[in-house]
Amino acid sequence: MTRRRPVGLIPLLVGAAIAGAGAYVGKHGLDPGKPSQYLLGQATVVDGDTLVVQGRKVRLIGIDAPETDQDCGSPSGNYGCGVEARRHLVKLIGALPVMCDGKQDDRYGRLLAVCVVGGRDLNAAMVRDGWAVSYRGNYRAEEQAARTAFSGLWSGDFVLPQDWRKATRGDASGDGGDIGDDYAL
Repeated sequence: MTRRRPVGLIPLLVGAAIAGAGAYVGKHGLDPGKPSQYLLGQATVVDGDTLVVQGRKVRLIGIDAPETDQDCGSPSGNYGCGVEARRHLVKLIGALPVMCDGKQDDRYGRLLAVCVVGGRDLNAAMVRDGWAVSYRGNYRAEEQAARTAFSGLWSGDFVLPQDWRKATRGDASGDGGDIGDDYAL
């Protein structure tokens, strides 16, 4: 009888992550002609939409999360929604390796990417869980689900991250939210 050698966890995770992340690249308007840049490893969370993987800053494409020092309103008062968004992303990742698939950098040199952990699209999860907003409609269904459930940011009042940046820093750059939507409940 031939004995099969067990497949290690890391190769399985890599394969699943590549397959999962690759499926999302076309959805985000990334140039399919450009070669993908894959990063796999432990992630350090910078904020609700930025990671560092293998020493490289990665911007989660298609979403915009509150800035770290941004506050939002809730029925019980103001709270640090930027800190909560970061905390939620940390929780989603846990101790698992992250696989990011991107094709281009933003003007700050961050890889614009879809990142997957344990087969879950982190970009979509942040919007679906209400801790980020959709950018350019990439995650509009997830955003609508969060709005309907009053999840995360949608449980109170908030200013779009891009509008908050513009008002406090004079900078609306980044991967901002959808312009024209009213985000105050």
